[in-house]
Amino acid sequence: MGEPHIVVDRATVKRRRGKTETLILNEISFTVEKGEFICLIGASGCGKTTLLNAIAGFEKLTSGRVEIDGRPVVKPRIEYLTIFQEYGLLPWLSALKNVEFGLKKKGVSKKEREARARKCLKDVGLEGFEERFPAQLSGGQQQRAAIARAFAVNPEILLMDEPFGALDPITRMKLQDDALALAKSEKKTILFVTHDIEEAIYLADRIFVLEPNPGRIKGIVKTSKAGAIDRTSDDFINARNRVFEILGLKTTQSDPIEYYI
Repeated sequence: MGEPHIVVDRATVKRRRGKTETLILNEISFTVEKGEFICLIGASGCGKTTLLNAIAGFEKLTSGRVEIDGRPVVKPRIEYLTIFQEYGLLPWLSALKNVEFGLKKKGVSKKEREARARKCLKDVGLEGFEERFPAQLSGGQQQRAAIARAFAVNPEILLMDEPFGALDPITRMKLQDDALALAKSEKKTILFVTHDIEEAIYLADRIFVLEPNPGRIKGIVKTSKAGAIDRTSDDFINARNRVFEILGLKTTQSDPIEYYI
């Protein structure tokens, strides 16, 4: 095993409002290897998005550190892209031009960026939709376009904040497969925030279960090989029950939990 791709060491975030100081994240520590798919799960208010933003460079830590490939994270970088639930597509640009946008910023030639954008749209099932504007695309298609735009600039890390939360279940499951296939084929490192326990089990190599007040990692669940686990298999159900127990939810699992903090 090589050097960790991402190191989060005693990450702490405090926010002050008037005379009141609130501890949002409390000394969270973990490492992520290159190519891992990590899901962050927990109740609202446990600091999942704050943690993701700290790794992305959008959130300043009160104390602790975040490093990527040994370099401290001090500001956002195009190598580490965040995909939000709101898609973030520019409404005045076509799907093709939206995907080209980051490539243009990187100085990629017109011919190359168009070719790469078309390939990425094809990879997410949007071939034939290149000239449509965001308002002419369904929610699922907009999310596919956002994923294509992220992969087009070939980032080292994808930080995904509830990207499928607003989608219907069928579209959501299809995009889970698409994102997983792209992640594995391109060997991307992904940190993925979700409230959906089954989504986390299906996608992740490891699931970080957070608890609130203050936000901290309560347990880590290792899953079977990501994407190869059947949603009705014993492995899937056992992993779900382990997450339920860590969260303090009712489960029929009687075996003791094995997790670490």
